[in-house]
Amino acid sequence: MLVPAILYKDEIIKGMQKYFYTDDMMFETGCMDNWTPNITECPEGSQFQYAIVDNNEKLIGYLAYAVDWYTSKAYNFGLFSFDRGNPLVGRDVFNKLEELVSTLHRVEWRAVGGNPACRGYDNFIKRHNGNKHILKDCIKDRKGDYHDDIIYEIVKRRVIDADLLIERMGFYNTQQEREENAGQIITLEDFDNMPTAYDVNKVVEQLETARNGYSTAQLMTATNDELVKRFIAKEKAMNLAIKIVKAGGKEC
Repeated sequence: MLVPAILYKDEIIKGMQKYFYTDDMMFETGCMDNWTPNITECPEGSQFQYAIVDNNEKLIGYLAYAVDWYTSKAYNFGLFSFDRGNPLVGRDVFNKLEELVSTLHRVEWRAVGGNPACRGYDNFIKRHNGNKHILKDCIKDRKGDYHDDIIYEIVKRRVIDADLLIERMGFYNTQQEREENAGQIITLEDFDNMPTAYDVNKVVEQLETARNGYSTAQLMTATNDELVKRFIAKEKAMNLAIKIVKAGGKEC
């Protein structure tokens, strides 16, 4: 389960510090530097920081990424597992990736060759017709061995409403009409003028997940009035966003 990272800030930092000077830290940073995340009390709207916890609310991992809303891109991912081999970590991470791929135009992340997570990444981009770019021997570990720098990317093709296109061309979507208009010429301008179709339910589902996270954060920070006020404001913003999406992009 993903919850706001601020709720487990100290545990996350101490957990990562245990891996200083190890290959695990090299897989995280892509270099010889040691690093811990700068977990903020109330992240900006483009920054997402999660603690991954099990059913007993025990910390098992950390996930973070950024979103460029203008270009509709998720990037700058950071992932760390504190419980090696626990399938819950992979499940929560790939569920989040599925959400991002379904709602954003582009999702990109990097990995160091030799990272056990790469096998899962390879399968994921194959399923989504993504790309894998390998920069050979870009990273050198403490033992002197070289590793590839791997860039993964999934770019969503623009989806249009086929029924609306047929309607704008002036005929009905029936077998007879299709046969009679088989030679109809469609120009590039016809496609450019079509609005992009998207799955409203998937967008709403992701917004509701974020909203519920802020609701949980309110309960877990009830003794901090300032944090509660911030999380309430975030929850209200998410509720407004959900209404706008359901209304087809028109502010309610």
